[in-house]
Amino acid sequence: VDIFNAVAKGGLQNIKAFKMDTRSLSFSDQTFDVTCALEVIEHIQQIENVLRELFRVTKYYLIISVPSKEDTNPEHIHLISERWLRSLFKQYNISKIEFHYVLNHMIAMVKK
Repeated sequence: VDIFNAVAKGGLQNIKAFKMDTRSLSFSDQTFDVTCALEVIEHIQQIENVLRELFRVTKYYLIISVPSKEDTNPEHIHLISERWLRSLFKQYNISKIEFHYVLNHMIAMVKK
């Protein structure tokens, strides 16, 4: 959060970062054109609740990154596969999903 806010102070005013409970975001529906959950959901017990909130506050695009391979981080509760994410996304009105793999991570780019 501090890094993103420093970037905003440096001249990129359209970027904001917040730290809060992802299961209950304090924003109105479709507040953000783009939302990102970077290296977050693998740490959360009930991913479905987090995804519901992320899709609720997102107007156009959602970007999610997760590890794509098992690692030794004890805080990682889940190893999330593309197949599993696709199945979780089915309940949302999505027009397009792209998956990319970079340095042992999977990035899902979702267009509502």
